[in-house]
Amino acid sequence: MPMSTPMLLAWPRRPVAWALSLLLLLFALGCAEQATVAIHVQTDPAWGLDGLVVIPEPAERRPQPLAEHVELMVRDAWLDAPHTVTIEGTRAGVTVASGEVTFTAHAGESLQLLVRLAPSACGATGDATACTTPPPPACADPDRLLTYAAGTCEMNACSYPATEATCDNGCGDDHCRRWTLIAAGGPTARQEHTLVWTGREAIVWGGEDGATQFGDGGRYDPATEQWTPIPTGGPSPRSRHVAVWTGREMIVWGGLDATGYRNDGGRYDPATGQWTPIPTGPLAARELAAAVWTGQELIVWGGRDVAGRRADGGRYDPATGTWRLIAPGGLSARWGHSAVWTGTSMIVWGGYDGVETGDGAAYDVATQQWTPIPDAASARRSLHVAAWTGAEMIVWGGYHAGWLQDGARFDPATSQWRPIPDDGPTARAALGAVWTGTGMLVWGGEDQRTAHADGGILR
Repeated sequence: MPMSTPMLLAWPRRPVAWALSLLLLLFALGCAEQATVAIHVQTDPAWGLDGLVVIPEPAERRPQPLAEHVELMVRDAWLDAPHTVTIEGTRAGVTVASGEVTFTAHAGESLQLLVRLAPSACGATGDATACTTPPPPACADPDRLLTYAAGTCEMNACSYPATEATCDNGCGDDHCRRWTLIAAGGPTARQEHTLVWTGREAIVWGGEDGATQFGDGGRYDPATEQWTPIPTGGPSPRSRHVAVWTGREMIVWGGLDATGYRNDGGRYDPATGQWTPIPTGPLAARELAAAVWTGQELIVWGGRDVAGRRADGGRYDPATGTWRLIAPGGLSARWGHSAVWTGTSMIVWGGYDGVETGDGAAYDVATQQWTPIPDAASARRSLHVAAWTGAEMIVWGGYHAGWLQDGARFDPATSQWRPIPDDGPTARAALGAVWTGTGMLVWGGEDQRTAHADGGILR
């Protein structure tokens, strides 16, 4: 009989198994006039098991109406290996707990129980020989890492002791986050550029070095630590612009070039190396704004123009080539702030509104409403970077009474801020950052009016 299909109790091949099966047969015949329990055994065909023995106990039946508690002992008659038993009833009202099934049967009624077998993780309690492969390290929460050691067998299952560690930089990628530095070797040192993540590479574009504005860039692959140049041919050389990745293209908008503030841009496709212009729209030209990609639209907010600081913005849909304006509200007018996309909201934080700020707000694109987030006075800054991890916003670098090398992490679920130690790249502002899926990559920037061509990854 194929092992892949449910079978009525398989007839064993050894004397002890014959005796056990006979006991089961006599038990069933003695209770024929009572409620009937039909037991089926199903195994994974990959195991190739045979001669399975199922023994219902106790052997006596109580008077009708029958309320039965049936315990099933299951073992492999040939391999003598322990198994984990899962019992499923085909009738409503059957409950399963701890390898036992409780049900109520009535005269003339037949109840089928399906027994599924799976190998146990270990043998006898206290046995450590089968528990030598602990699970990998795991984050208990954004600040704690659990590391497991070899374990012991408890109730046919391996139990592995855990050691807890506090992660100053946060927990991620199965260990406490740490900085890995990126040496120079890509584009020319620059500041006030942009950085986007394609899913495999970080693309740097534009910026300046204090004397020259750039219209080129480079693509950095963290896996190979290699740079690929991006040719010119896109928007005019500029700095202090914004850029996002759509899933296929990099969109660049706004900023400052040799003629002044801009409200145009371009779309760059890495697959073809081609640029497509973005026409000017109703959003006023500006520099030092912040932007996010929602999955459908580019959202730009804040910045500075000839009139001063801005508190408005716009939403650009590249599929239709249309803009929608965002009315002022939610936050004070500012520039040099950051913005991240959480999946439902754009979080704007920090920047300069006359002083370096430590406040922010979340803009819900569906309701067009702003919700304030707690002020992080100790972390206030401008010209910093921020990245969204999927659960937290990480802020790093920037300027406040000097160039900064530290940062903080904000959890919207708890509205809590946690500091990040200053053990990454050197202090700097006006840099770029992206989230790679496993860490925050930062590159470029300036300090003491000196541009940088290096960076780091916090992962």
